[in-house]
Amino acid sequence: MSIETMPRNGSDTTSMQESKTLREAVRDFEQSYILESLKLNGFDKRKSARALGISLSSFYRKIVEHEIHQEETSEASAMNN
Repeated sequence: MSIETMPRNGSDTTSMQESKTLREAVRDFEQSYILESLKLNGFDKRKSARALGISLSSFYRKIVEHEIHQEETSEASAMNN
């Protein structure tokens, strides 16, 4: 993005949710990305960590940080079958 393409005076921000901070938006994205990786890798945590380019211990920390529980991943798996 260049200066010329940036929104001016808060205009053209219809895709932003005003109630979310950048930190919250990044957290939501990361959580969704981790869940998607789990789905794509058959809910194999080792494969998902490798696909994301992080260590397995970092992956487990993120699972705890984002409060991703086995039930969530099981429900998501069942919904896709």
